[in-house]
Amino acid sequence: MLNFAYGSNLDFKQARTRCPSAQFISKALLPDYRLCFPRNGVARGCGVASVEPADGEHVWGVVYDIADVDVSKMDKAEDFDPNRPHEQNSYNRVQIPVLLDGNVNMPSTVSIYIAVPQANPLLPNANYRDTIIRGARAWELPVDYVKKLEAIIVS
Repeated sequence: MLNFAYGSNLDFKQARTRCPSAQFISKALLPDYRLCFPRNGVARGCGVASVEPADGEHVWGVVYDIADVDVSKMDKAEDFDPNRPHEQNSYNRVQIPVLLDGNVNMPSTVSIYIAVPQANPLLPNANYRDTIIRGARAWELPVDYVKKLEAIIVS
């Protein structure tokens, strides 16, 4: 499965802990979406990342190739069960087009986990935000995008 990582899974160590088969394929751009924090991560004790439609905005991330044997591990890590009703999952796995290396001539349809919003979500904490930033820097995502991540307000 090709998976677009945009939040804490940008941290390759975390992604490989969840899915040992994860292999980096490419940087990627998700156009007309923005990063948001619409739900509370119980284990993290703070707001956790998702994406939502937003004309003219964009989210940078990376595409990993995850072997079929590990897909259920990522599903579990994201609290997604394909047999549960959509609203009972924390995240739902959907297919979405991204632009590999941000190139409009290199579209690719990938899986992405999008959060089911909760009422009154918390802000992300500094540790969680810094995990996202660390991954973005490690993959050398665009400097202006990293600056946007650095500007995220934390609790």
